[in-house]
Amino acid sequence: MSGKSGLATMDYSKEFGKWSMWYIPIFALVYIILNVFIRESELNDMSFFAMALSANRVYMLVLGILAVYTFLEWSLSLGLTRKDFFRAMVSAGVIVTLLVTAATAAISFVFGLMPWFGTGIPEVSGGMETIVHVGGYMLSTLLYFLGGFLISVGFYRGFVPGMGTVVLNIILFMATDVMWSREGAAGIPAIDSLDLMSGMNMGAAAVMTLAVLAIVCAVLYYTIRDIPLKIK
Repeated sequence: MSGKSGLATMDYSKEFGKWSMWYIPIFALVYIILNVFIRESELNDMSFFAMALSANRVYMLVLGILAVYTFLEWSLSLGLTRKDFFRAMVSAGVIVTLLVTAATAAISFVFGLMPWFGTGIPEVSGGMETIVHVGGYMLSTLLYFLGGFLISVGFYRGFVPGMGTVVLNIILFMATDVMWSREGAAGIPAIDSLDLMSGMNMGAAAVMTLAVLAIVCAVLYYTIRDIPLKIK
């Protein structure tokens, strides 16, 4: 990574970090309110980290969607190439995914020391299964960021490319959710009932998710490298 890309990665990460300092406390407050006013065993036994795993994906999707409209023109005006912008933004997405996951885990640990909050992750039984489950969510969280990034690039180029990236992301998100879910997560009964991934082990799911990430990065690179700037 060039010096300019490294500096840009730091700048993007710092800005996303500032936004995360709003997101995480607000979500923690929502978690506290839900546990205080809703008395359901499934919710009350769930740790803050378990609830944050899904919320983090939506948050990273939003960050990705904002990426181009917030940073592209500013970055190119400072002398970055489109290739530098792509590399720096993807690197910032990896960094922020790790930081948000670590921050929610730390807060969850503190909440877990208190008797009013749960400590479990409903989908797993513990041990190595928990590590694999969390790792899968982290990969899919990064995919959501890259998917949002791709959507923003698509709509920056025009309405039709933007809608095309929306459809592509829906397919990819559904596919990865089904791969990592035990019970099917596509949200479409006809698909979930097929149980297509019942025989897939977690290693295969991880490899396929990494392959999807590589494909999205390739599409992003070839879409960004000749993206025209809008004259205001």
